[in-house]
Amino acid sequence: MKYQKQQQQAPHAYADADEIRGWFAGRVPEEWFRDPKGMRVRGLATYFGRLDLSYTVAGTSTELELAGTAAPPDGFILRLPPGAGASVWHGNERLPVAHGGDCALPGGVAKVRIRFS
Repeated sequence: MKYQKQQQQAPHAYADADEIRGWFAGRVPEEWFRDPKGMRVRGLATYFGRLDLSYTVAGTSTELELAGTAAPPDGFILRLPPGAGASVWHGNERLPVAHGGDCALPGGVAKVRIRFS
């Protein structure tokens, strides 16, 4: 089955037809990732369902937690600011972050830690 690429109302999450993934945080400024207040989104409508996310900051370590009904078959892509020196961890497993800042979160992953250098 082929999904149509659909840009959502908010520029922070959308579905990608080629990879059947949900993308988010694509236009979030780098300073938001470092803000001690963190970020919270509730009920963001995506092609794959509603997405809730909370992002908490504690020094150089952060935690991103996903919830809601959104469940892209191939997981989410977290789009981090390029050149921010981010490393992403799911439990004890380090997830690869591409040079451009994209990090593939496998389906079912609900919580990751992010560290910035």
